[in-house]
Amino acid sequence: VQMAVEFRSEDNNRYEVRVCRFQISEGFKGLEDQKKEVTIVTRMSGSACGFPFELGERYLVYASVYHGELETSICRRTRALVQPKEAAVVEPPPPPDPLMKKEELDESGRIEADRLRELLRKK
Repeated sequence: VQMAVEFRSEDNNRYEVRVCRFQISEGFKGLEDQKKEVTIVTRMSGSACGFPFELGERYLVYASVYHGELETSICRRTRALVQPKEAAVVEPPPPPDPLMKKEELDESGRIEADRLRELLRKK
């Protein structure tokens, strides 16, 4: 993450934004596959609910286009890709019971969930 602070004006109101430039490790939805960097804007003034990005951290960013720029806030699902140390140790599931019928997987959301798990493992 690279960051800069800018002051902007809209409807005679001046506000502070944090402009963050990210290197994309994996795009999920709405990004072109070949895109390697993206700029995200988050408002920091008053009750604007700006997201507190920090240098050197990895994030899963949910953003929308506002005035031609990608923008996010704490009201979206944007979050740091950090796991507590105790969550890093995961026990394997118990072996399947051969007498139980295998359930069919619901494909909706499975692919995105697999990608998120892989991102968390890379951290």
